[in-house]
Amino acid sequence: MTYSGADVLAHLSELARQRALTRRVTDAIIIAPQSQDGEFLQSALRGVMGYESRILISAMVSEAADLTRLKQPEVVFALDPTKVEAVSSKTIRSLRTAGISCPVAVISDLMTQKSAAEVLASGAFDVMHRDDVCGIRLRECFLKLAALEEQ
Repeated sequence: MTYSGADVLAHLSELARQRALTRRVTDAIIIAPQSQDGEFLQSALRGVMGYESRILISAMVSEAADLTRLKQPEVVFALDPTKVEAVSSKTIRSLRTAGISCPVAVISDLMTQKSAAEVLASGAFDVMHRDDVCGIRLRECFLKLAALEEQ
């Protein structure tokens, strides 16, 4: 089956339509050990969440916990540059221990089906490869988040 640019645009349009029907997410935290990775994801999230949304970046879970003392985020994006799924699972446990109870999406440089399954089993609501952040996949992530909130 041939996949064309028109197919991508049609899919993006459908995702935008579905997203318009869901509640707006306005508060997110990015956990990124390297600031340029956090800024990269923040820029991509601005395109999905909007510029009026609060999107904070922290380097560590403890710093993210400090940022949430006044207001819990609606979603956390944890960037895992180590290519080890055990780190993502540990990050999710650390977030829960720190009192952050919102859904967590993990973004990794290396994401196989096996590692994605392990991270999902540890409590992440979504997992994606870093290369998918600027594409359709990030928009699909927000639709999954909306579906979680409806349950």
